[in-house]
Amino acid sequence: MADQKTLAFYDENAETIFELYESAQSQVQKHFALSFPAGGKVLDVGAGSSRDLRALLAQGYDAYGVEPCEALRSQALKHHPDLSSRLFAGALPQLDTNEKYDGILCSAVFMHIPESEQVQALINLRELLRPGGRMLISIPTQRNDVGSDKRDNNGRLLN
Repeated sequence: MADQKTLAFYDENAETIFELYESAQSQVQKHFALSFPAGGKVLDVGAGSSRDLRALLAQGYDAYGVEPCEALRSQALKHHPDLSSRLFAGALPQLDTNEKYDGILCSAVFMHIPESEQVQALINLRELLRPGGRMLISIPTQRNDVGSDKRDNNGRLLN
């Protein structure tokens, strides 16, 4: 189950977050070609504004995204309606899909998953991979605004 305080922050600030993500340069896009087979089917978990999902598509991948925040997903679809058949609701640790993928991107997502659910989330992601499939996971490591409760000033969980 997704962390409710974190989801609430993203829901309440979806427009601002969307604009912030759209204006920021992705740090993972340079790793796509090394991580995923050319033209492969890739799932972007925690797709946010769909910035990386759109980059995957532009690079020739058969890419799909899941995003737990309805308001952020709505912003992405409002600005990029061509993604309507590629961006769906979904949250870790359990993603409800019967599809298999050549690759899974999980960028800046795992720190929002409670530690007690992280291992199960990884197991579930692994189950979505085809044989030989690969995961690209990024986790921000430097934060100076996280309290002893592992939350930032906005209430987001940041393990």
